[in-house]
Amino acid sequence: MSLSDALMNLVAAVEAGGGSAVLGFDEVQQWGQGVAGQLVDDGLLKPYSPAQSLVCHGCEERCFSDVVVQPMASSVTRAFIICEVPHMREQMGRVPVQVERLQQWRSTTSLLAAFLADKLGLEYSGEVTNDSQPKRLGMIKGQHGRRWVSLMAVPLSLELNQQTVPLIELLFTEAGVVALDMPRIQAMLKTDVPAAGKLYTSNLDRREAAKAQTQAMYQDWQDAYEVLLVKHPHMGKAWYSQQIAKLSVAQGRDSETIRKRIK
Repeated sequence: MSLSDALMNLVAAVEAGGGSAVLGFDEVQQWGQGVAGQLVDDGLLKPYSPAQSLVCHGCEERCFSDVVVQPMASSVTRAFIICEVPHMREQMGRVPVQVERLQQWRSTTSLLAAFLADKLGLEYSGEVTNDSQPKRLGMIKGQHGRRWVSLMAVPLSLELNQQTVPLIELLFTEAGVVALDMPRIQAMLKTDVPAAGKLYTSNLDRREAAKAQTQAMYQDWQDAYEVLLVKHPHMGKAWYSQQIAKLSVAQGRDSETIRKRIK
């Protein structure tokens, strides 16, 4: 299995798990040598606590059974499964288990969000710990101003500029690593999305939307201020705010309001 196929499996597993997936040794081994390590290096996967139950390979019954782990001398660990099939128990007794089969890895929307934020050059705080909740990665600047970019857990998708795209359509592998389709991201930013219709939204949703728009406006003012600062150094903030007030990013606000927000 290629890295690309493993990536698709990983994303599908996280989505199916509602934002989190634990992958066992037997499944990861099917990906091929070095694939799991590459996904760990890319930050999409991390080692997890050892498995406590496994599929027993002792006979054709393939029972899912608890594993008994016994530390031995010289830091050696022994693991086995006690046969649960009545007519096979006397013959099988303790079924040895390779200790490496206890290895597990975990992927979550939090890991995916950190990966995406890094590729987009955003400083993701990771404040949301619930993997089933949307993750706001930060704001990206486009020709229509700044836009929030968020990772949605179910379905697993990226939301940007009022557009939602399945995450698997934005991730690909290149030169042996996982990459993000930046041209597609830029196309989403360039799209001139019309204002939303008068659909019902809760007061909380409206407040959050208004807050996000205000923060984007403030950041646009700050960007304009920094550009003016380079072009016209040593001018006072009052002068800079007056120039910004003449621009479309001012959105009708007066220069004094702008002056209080630029840093």
